[in-house]
Amino acid sequence: MSEEDKPSTRMMQRLAGLGLLLVAGLLLHLLAPILMPFLVATALAYLWDPAVDRLERLGMGRGLCVSLVFFLMSLLLILLVLVLVPLLGRQMHVVAAKVPLAIDWFKLSLLPWLEGQFNVGAGDIPLEKIKQALMANWQSAGGV
Repeated sequence: MSEEDKPSTRMMQRLAGLGLLLVAGLLLHLLAPILMPFLVATALAYLWDPAVDRLERLGMGRGLCVSLVFFLMSLLLILLVLVLVPLLGRQMHVVAAKVPLAIDWFKLSLLPWLEGQFNVGAGDIPLEKIKQALMANWQSAGGV
């Protein structure tokens, strides 16, 4: 083979780099469920390390500081859940009550516009089935 027939070394390096990048991306995609807790733990450690360092400067041991910060972080998380769950439950009920109004608006306002603009007939969209399915799903979600 002449020198012109051989693929260039630079091109081979680029292809090898691209192949390694694709393999790394595939591995990250496949291992995402396993790696996620480690990523969350790393982010939390990075975010809360300054608080631990500040407590440590006050003369407390690092283990005690970490335990205290972990306890306070857990307490904040529990309080957040206790506040958000009832709030989201109330909002689900409000949304469930407004679904029929939204479908009626669709029938009265948007559907005539769609018919005029895109020649879509009212019979092409099964509104009653959609309304029943949405109401059933929203009511069951609101009861959670």
